Amino acid sequence: MPMKSNGLQCWVDATPTRAAILVNREYRTFTTHRKRDQHHIETLAIELGILEVAYRKHTGPVILHSDSDMALRALEGKKCKLKDVADSAARTRMIIKSNQLK
Repeated sequence: MPMKSNGLQCWVDATPTRAAILVNREYRTFTTHRKRDQHHIETLAIELGILEVAYRKHTGPVILHSDSDMALRALEGKKCKLKDVADSAARTRMIIKSNQLK
């Protein structure tokens, strides 16, 4: 039986060298060329996941699953000390707004 929800499911996870994105039942992984801060990679995974959702022309609610509190707080517009995380979160917020995602 399919999972019932009020939005498109987007799961992300990251390590310092890899990111994984699951949108509905499609899974993608990405590898970095060098080790980076795990919160930065998680925020990039969120950005890529939201880009994937926008590419599918989805509008409406998206249910985002991430285990990085820092990335999620930055996405909410809260202050973040890591510039890379804050920059990625700002880009993601612009994608969400321009594609009418919630």
